Amino acid sequence: MGQVLHGSATTTEAVRRAIQHSQESVRALAERHGIERLPDIEGNKAPKKKFKAYPIGYFHAEIAEVRTAEGKLHLFVATDRTSKFA
Repeated sequence: MGQVLHGSATTTEAVRRAIQHSQESVRALAERHGIERLPDIEGNKAPKKKFKAYPIGYFHAEIAEVRTAEGKLHLFVATDRTSKFA
């Protein structure tokens, strides 16, 4: 049975297991085996799309809820889509 890999996966389960059980550093293992990234397979990636152009002053707002020992906090972030000013 074949493995189903996540689109951002860089290794297989067997390679991860070998890395975890090795005594060498992860960097040394990656350089020796050349497994920094899986090879690209033709046809499995969608073409990259450009971001939509927005006028200056168009803000994208997001809200995140953070739970702490004291309770809930709300984080509000607004980013100008053109200048990337937050």
